[in-house]
Amino acid sequence: MAITYTWEFPQLNCYPTKDSKTDVVFDVGWRYTGTEGDYSSVEYGTVSIPTDDLSSFIAYDSLTKADVEGWMTTALDIDAIKSRISAAIDKQKNPTEISKDPPWS
Repeated sequence: MAITYTWEFPQLNCYPTKDSKTDVVFDVGWRYTGTEGDYSSVEYGTVSIPTDDLSSFIAYDSLTKADVEGWMTTALDIDAIKSRISAAIDKQKNPTEISKDPPWS
């Protein structure tokens, strides 16, 4: 079974106004989840969005999830994130260490 990856963007931080634009996103909180059957792993963080040049500005109300995903692929090393998620799922499927209750419990 292949790992399915999904993005979540729980928070978009905006400047109320900048260069006569409103609600200019400057920071994105993100979560990238990999799921394979009953196993999953999540990476998360924030990405700063450059606001020096607003020539390709997208109005907040017109912003799509695909637009924000595009920002992530530009700002993050997606292959490295996928590799870490995959390794974490492999470790869940094939643990190298386990925790057990004491035998006298």
